[in-house]
Amino acid sequence: MATPPIIPLQNWPFAQQAGQPLSYCNGVGVAMSPWDFTMQFTLTSAAMASRHEVSGMEATPTPPELSVDQQVVARLVMSPQHAKAFHALLTGNIANYESQFGEIPLHVETADPTAPENQQETD
Repeated sequence: MATPPIIPLQNWPFAQQAGQPLSYCNGVGVAMSPWDFTMQFTLTSAAMASRHEVSGMEATPTPPELSVDQQVVARLVMSPQHAKAFHALLTGNIANYESQFGEIPLHVETADPTAPENQQETD
């Protein structure tokens, strides 16, 4: 595959203006009603935390625990019409991206759980 072109940020039409917030998220949840779609974008981070239990004069280490922190980065609310237009825009941009850089792999956890290839056999 050919090396993808590098687009300089100063020529990018959506370049960030000074003082404009920039957010990164690695999770999104969607809720809907007849009047709107609400998307909550989150940043989830995990860390191992170890602690020591003290009994009497001795401290004994305990197994480390996984600490997960989830912070809301942004919450967007759109009308159903805007959500559908956003879907079309995102779908077109993903198709363009994949035509330039190759297919974006999905992990089983994020793929459609109802798809036949993601169904688990039960005994």
